[in-house]
Amino acid sequence: MKKVLTFALVAVIAVAFMACGGSKNNTPEGVAEEFAKALNDKKWDDAKKLGTEATGQMIDMMSSMAGLGGDEEKVKEFKDFKAEVKDNAAVVKYLADGKEEKLDLVKKDDKWLVDMKKEADMGDAMNDMGEAIGEGLNDLGEAIGEGVDDMAEGVKEGLTKEEGKE
Repeated sequence: MKKVLTFALVAVIAVAFMACGGSKNNTPEGVAEEFAKALNDKKWDDAKKLGTEATGQMIDMMSSMAGLGGDEEKVKEFKDFKAEVKDNAAVVKYLADGKEEKLDLVKKDDKWLVDMKKEADMGDAMNDMGEAIGEGLNDLGEAIGEGVDDMAEGVKEGLTKEEGKE
């Protein structure tokens, strides 16, 4: 009978522990995965609960601008969440549809929180925007080059026809 009571007590304690946040979500990888999925699903309040105050401010800004850009394509697959932990800080790298992403986390009151810094994140955003503009300009340059080549060929053909008439 003591074994049954002991087992029941251990089971109740385990369930209570998990209900109070003892799940994988208090690991850097677990928090990062839950955060990334919440942002992807535009569950702003859920994401804010997983971040620092500064992260909450960034999420507020993101949510207010979310409707301005039209429909963004959602990430289909998140995988390979791996953390590098040093003291009360962690960097979690993961793949979002095959593209490597990273999140900074800090540990406060024994709880891991995503720590989005405005300067770092704005720098990353500016770099991404610069790359996109650069790619767009390269495509535009190629298109213009092809157009000029086609136009030159047309002019050459026209001149050849005119010379044949004379």
